[in-house]
Amino acid sequence: MKILRFSAPFKPTGKEYIYVGMWNRYIKNKFLLFSSFIPTVCSIYFIAQGIEPKFLPIFLLIACYPLFSVGSYLLRIKQHFRYRSPLDTANTTFTLMDNGILIEREGEELPKLYHWDRFNMCCELKRYLLLYKTDILILVWDKTYMKPEEIEKIKQFVLEHLPENKKVIYQKSMFF
Repeated sequence: MKILRFSAPFKPTGKEYIYVGMWNRYIKNKFLLFSSFIPTVCSIYFIAQGIEPKFLPIFLLIACYPLFSVGSYLLRIKQHFRYRSPLDTANTTFTLMDNGILIEREGEELPKLYHWDRFNMCCELKRYLLLYKTDILILVWDKTYMKPEEIEKIKQFVLEHLPENKKVIYQKSMFF
């Protein structure tokens, strides 16, 4: 039985959490990214066609919809930080086994076992490995806590154990 083990915080903190959250919400979800610019494009079109001056401020506000969307999401993250459990940032030992991932967090008495059927996709960012079940982000691993030679072994181990399906099970981000 092959076992890989490493320690890292359970979830990222501060700006890193915002980075992963923004990637998960806007970059991975292409439909949300595309649909957030539809009101902007429509309002610019109507402004270019010429509208009555009294309606111009309304269309300018509509054109700023992506800024409002990102701003509201950042406010929700800020609210989340206020009520976040200390266990979310606790040092965690991840043990990758053939039957699943054993998660042992400091401050928790019982470890959790996530079976491989709980995951179906792995995304690799420059600094993180993200494990998903469809569109739900389940685990975030910071690669800076792994040894350089371990990163490829861990990624290969995860890809070997993800359930086979016809959808893409691995994505690598080029810019993030």
